[in-house]
Amino acid sequence: MQETQSTKRLLWLLRALIVWVVVIFLRLIWLQVLEHDDLQRLAQSQHEHLVPIQAQRGSILDRAGQPLAKSLPAESVLLNPKRVRDAVVAANLLAPILGLDSKPLAEKIRAATRRDSGFLWVKRKVTASEAERVRSYHLEYVEFKAETRRFYPHGSLAAHVLGTVGIANPNETIERGTAGVEMSLDDDLAGMPGQMRVFNDVKQNPYDSVIGRKPEPGADITLTIDQNLQYEAEKEIARAAQANGAKSGSIVVMNPYNGEILAMANYPTFDPNEPPVPGESTDARSNLAISTPFEPGSVFKVITLAAALETTNLRPESMINCGNGSFNLL
Repeated sequence: MQETQSTKRLLWLLRALIVWVVVIFLRLIWLQVLEHDDLQRLAQSQHEHLVPIQAQRGSILDRAGQPLAKSLPAESVLLNPKRVRDAVVAANLLAPILGLDSKPLAEKIRAATRRDSGFLWVKRKVTASEAERVRSYHLEYVEFKAETRRFYPHGSLAAHVLGTVGIANPNETIERGTAGVEMSLDDDLAGMPGQMRVFNDVKQNPYDSVIGRKPEPGADITLTIDQNLQYEAEKEIARAAQANGAKSGSIVVMNPYNGEILAMANYPTFDPNEPPVPGESTDARSNLAISTPFEPGSVFKVITLAAALETTNLRPESMINCGNGSFNLL
């Protein structure tokens, strides 16, 4: 039977349809079987991500159990640079509310956008009024993160002993101890951070979250510091330094029977509640009593006398010929 022109066209159309179906089928196999794992990981990275949950930092107590440092709830402001249409507009909106300079903030937003980053801290540990004003703008690119703020209820009292907390590594989001007991016992105080899986929609708005690992709070640390003695020591070292025109001074009060440090005061001092400002000298934040070498002078005579009593036949009543206070060097 001779094929007509119409039959030939139908056959060519049928062949094209078969080829198209085969191509689609092969593509489906490629996507659903061969590339399944990679595409699944890519999809998960786009609509879900892991967020660390900061553990409650342990308190630092004096010998009577009174808090010298503790953690309070706070909020931090962050934004998603990928959703910011105009960095200058965003900076001009947020900077006045949060007490920031708009130009550096705009440049930070642009830099994060160039890095294709979806996360940028705007200001951490904001006040309740600042958070409320930012919320009132209903900015889709702004988010809030619940955190804790380290609080020192007695201000500068025992500041050099307690130390400070902060973010030493800009790539981290969890604060660590940066000085004093906060740093030396950071592993005990910090606890174990948790982990939360957050699910986002196509506009990167979170719609659900699942806690994968609960945070473990840090341990409380009790010091041998006596709060009352510490206060008196700080008052006296400040008075003595100012009266004698000294640039610095230190006092260490120790229990001679067991070596417990009852007070450790330095002048000048600082308030650990206030972060250091750019260009600030580090002298006031240095614990001179343990970090700066001093010539022992006459204080070391006690060590010499103790060694003589322990290793020689000298006794407290032994007479020593001092040569009328002078001697000749040959």
